[in-house]
Amino acid sequence: MAWMWTPEAERARTARGGHTVATKVDILHGGSWAYTLKAIGGEVSASAGSSVRASVGCTLVDPTGTLGKGDVGDLLNADECEIAPYRGVVFGPPRRREREYAPLGVFGLTSHELDDTPDGLTIRLTGQDRALIYQGQMLNALTVRAGTPIEVAIRMLLAARNPTVTLLAMRTGFTCGPLLYPSTTNVWDAARELAASVGGILFHDRTGQAVFAMSGPQSDAPVAMYAEGTGRLGKVTKKIDTDTIFNVVIAESPDGRIRAVAQDLDPTSRTYARGRYGPRPAPTLVNQHFHSVDQAMQAAVARLDYELGRTETATFTGPPDAGQYVDEAVVLHRPASGFHYRGVVVDELDMPLEVGDGDGAEMTVRCRSSRLARDGRMFPIEEVAA
Repeated sequence: MAWMWTPEAERARTARGGHTVATKVDILHGGSWAYTLKAIGGEVSASAGSSVRASVGCTLVDPTGTLGKGDVGDLLNADECEIAPYRGVVFGPPRRREREYAPLGVFGLTSHELDDTPDGLTIRLTGQDRALIYQGQMLNALTVRAGTPIEVAIRMLLAARNPTVTLLAMRTGFTCGPLLYPSTTNVWDAARELAASVGGILFHDRTGQAVFAMSGPQSDAPVAMYAEGTGRLGKVTKKIDTDTIFNVVIAESPDGRIRAVAQDLDPTSRTYARGRYGPRPAPTLVNQHFHSVDQAMQAAVARLDYELGRTETATFTGPPDAGQYVDEAVVLHRPASGFHYRGVVVDELDMPLEVGDGDGAEMTVRCRSSRLARDGRMFPIEEVAA
């Protein structure tokens, strides 16, 4: 969900004259704060369609100058260390300046590099979000009983790699099992297959929390507006694709006994399946966890919604908005490009950590359209019990 700023921070952040930016990167050990470093470059990148939703690459310095080379080695022990970058705003009267930050994710380290010069230490880090924890095998085989809710089975898989995991999940109304996962199972891949069987996605949000939700916009209404003349919108690139879009999605069980077909049946659509564009099926969704036509159809519709969203895409730049994240609906207004207060969904986001003059480097946002309406059912997100 979009980050909620306090009213004071929101006023400062959206002021026409710009605002003073603050960034930091917290070092976590065992999920708890251990140290804070200053970011002088890099960015956080997020993609709604990726197996691992977010990654980070950043250049850091120690603002206190107290770290020694040996201290850094202990601090950045990849077996214990996670990094949590933030971007925020400085506001308030000169003698009582306050800082408010929006989290940009929690990342496990994939590499670190250290430059030790007479001027001090410069640290370069790369990382992936907490999906990294689950990209591996289990110590023991896992049995899932028949009739186990999909969301409970997903949590069981994640707990096989991380016993203390908490999962915020929708109640799907669908079950799975009996299943036997051998110890060689890649936990993240298996959990994502379960999620996909109901048209869902599995990801970690900006706070590092594991979430299982329905594919598509995670906000019920637009969370931000990027409009011409507001100072929040830079370059806009629009792309219309009516040649490579799949407008039919078939979902079926491995034995073919359960089969559902979702297609673009909007006569006004450029990709209308029964019109000039014709039917263009996507590669068939085959999932061992389909146990009913309703379940397979839900998965097919979710995939078709995402696919048709590629028909019209937009990429725009602007001053970094740290409250923004992928899979959120925003309003884009650039009449010359054909966007008249158009609702779009953020598909990819590059958020800079660099702070320079004004807001520093610009953010880059890639959006897709959202074509198909939901069936009206709501999937409240709540924690799944062990």
